[in-house]
Amino acid sequence: MADNKAAEISTRPAAGNPSHTPMPNARRRRLLVGAVGVVPSVYTLASGAQVSATSQMMCFLKQPPTAPTRFTAGGDNWWRSTTYSGNYEGHPAHCVTSPQNTCVDPLQPSKAETGSAWIINRGRTTSGSIGGSMGGSSMYDVRVVVANNNQVTNVGQQPPMQGLVYIDQNATIATLDPNGRTGLQAVTLSCANSMMAGRSVNLI
Repeated sequence: MADNKAAEISTRPAAGNPSHTPMPNARRRRLLVGAVGVVPSVYTLASGAQVSATSQMMCFLKQPPTAPTRFTAGGDNWWRSTTYSGNYEGHPAHCVTSPQNTCVDPLQPSKAETGSAWIINRGRTTSGSIGGSMGGSSMYDVRVVVANNNQVTNVGQQPPMQGLVYIDQNATIATLDPNGRTGLQAVTLSCANSMMAGRSVNLI
């Protein structure tokens, strides 16, 4: 059974950080003045919030340009969430609707709920077809919304998978289903921890 708990990432502050910086003594102050000359120097330090925001932005921008496999049987170093698996016309299907309990028809648990979104792995395609590349074959996915003419079956009869979570640069949106929205991308667990800074987020 898939884990329906809201995705949550938490961090703990680093141990040993000083709560304040001691003021230099008079002798130390004189040495500092002598070193920089008679003109006083003013140094502006970024606040903790500014440093944190900059760190989050850099983390988001420095993610690998190509994300790994979207659905895997186990976890890795990318932020993932458990998804229901099923079958669509003989192809593996993975639900990207949140919360995950809305992926399943409550009256027919082996079927997907109408309106839920699933990613269908079509397998390999030849060069020149949808998702193909010149000189070789490639994998591609198709997004399907369950309806009378689009049925996902065998739900829950296969082990659940771990799907990539996509997030925005402000860590305010997290979803299994970016569905073409720009500004969302998969991130590593370490980057997600940095961006969330101990907050929790519900997948949408």
